[in-house]
Amino acid sequence: MNRFLRLCGVLAVLFSWLLPTYHLWGMHADVTTTLAAPGAWGDCKSGYDQSIVVQAYGPIKLERPAKTSLCPGSDAIVLKAPDLPATYTWYWNGSAISGLNANTQVVSQPGSYYARVRDKSTGLETNTDTITLTKAINPTATLSAANPGGTFCERDSLQLIAGGGLSYQWFLNDREIIGPHSPTFTAKQAGRYSVTVTDANGCHANSDPLTITVQARPKPAIDSIPPVCGIDASAISLRASPPGGTFSGPGVSGSSFDPKLAGFGVHTISYRSPPANGCSGENDQRLVRVNPLPTVQLPEQIETSPQGIFTLEPIVTGTGPFSYQWQPAIWLNNSTQSAVKVIFPRQDTTYIVRVRDVFGCVAEGSIRIIVRSKASIPDAFTPNGDQINDTWKLPGIESYPKAQMTVLTRWGEVVFRSQDGYITPFDGRYNGEPLPTGVYLYILKLSPDAEPLRGSVVLAR
Repeated sequence: MNRFLRLCGVLAVLFSWLLPTYHLWGMHADVTTTLAAPGAWGDCKSGYDQSIVVQAYGPIKLERPAKTSLCPGSDAIVLKAPDLPATYTWYWNGSAISGLNANTQVVSQPGSYYARVRDKSTGLETNTDTITLTKAINPTATLSAANPGGTFCERDSLQLIAGGGLSYQWFLNDREIIGPHSPTFTAKQAGRYSVTVTDANGCHANSDPLTITVQARPKPAIDSIPPVCGIDASAISLRASPPGGTFSGPGVSGSSFDPKLAGFGVHTISYRSPPANGCSGENDQRLVRVNPLPTVQLPEQIETSPQGIFTLEPIVTGTGPFSYQWQPAIWLNNSTQSAVKVIFPRQDTTYIVRVRDVFGCVAEGSIRIIVRSKASIPDAFTPNGDQINDTWKLPGIESYPKAQMTVLTRWGEVVFRSQDGYITPFDGRYNGEPLPTGVYLYILKLSPDAEPLRGSVVLAR
């Protein structure tokens, strides 16, 4: 608020020479003052009045800096006085600092600081309050690893621990690590680590570098394990590198694999390498397959003639595709197909076929081919009761005890059939009645698996 004063006499004359606005240090409120020129008796009853404003400034205080401790080195603090229409003289430990008259001052030495403020209008002066700066001590940065050796194993991590400050900036190979500024850091790679610590005064210190190394874990590898054919196969010795580890899995006993213990199917064999370089062992795995053997089925034997042409084709079970090998290859149209054709065999032969499945498992089958002498097939007979050529005899047919004969009319009606050999020859009758003279068709198979022989025979009476 404004207060009004009336000044008379000599005091009024003195103030009349001043500017209309006057700065008065130490007052806490603006004052409007009336000046009166002196009268005849020096009283305030005559003359004139003039009003001036006395602008009051309270006690001048320096702005408190963010910190009052100077860190060793090139640290500096900015001191600041209120920005007034005045000049400023700064003092350090009671001595004026030459050359500076602004309201701010950058200082880098500990001690007591204040400013003398001189009003530009009146020349009146006053001192600010004093700020004392102290010399701080840099923090001591420490850095250590949870593992005193500064090592950790591949795919693990290592905790680094820093101390000596309130805030921490981590570095790897002198490059700043973006992340939290906490006193601990989890290292996941090798390199040279360091940390810059900052204390409550904003002072910094760098730690000594700490070199962290990563120990490689041993890389185990199991030697290849071939597929196993059948559970009765011999046990397989297991090998892996580096040696000295432990095998495990179905059918595993020590360092061998027993197919009978494992059974059919695909099994996982594991190997854990021994510890090395202070690191625990690693695992490797391989699959081993125990396959059932393929099976091969063929007739025990086939009887044929030297003019026989027939096909051999085994029944195979297992996992294909299969490959085939027939031996011997004599009289075969090929020796590497599943179905082979025997053409005009000249002598008895045992054929062996080796069948290999997709896993390399092999099974064998065999068949005996018996070649009978050629049977003669007459093209006519005369069943007229004269005891001469009354039946249709086939010389040599006795060599084919499994022969099959079928006789038909030209219209396909079966009038005669024999199985398991041609023991009772065809006598020209059907159901006990004589058949008429004519041409009849026949189908002869010298064995059940032989190619049929077809032709015709004349029945004449």
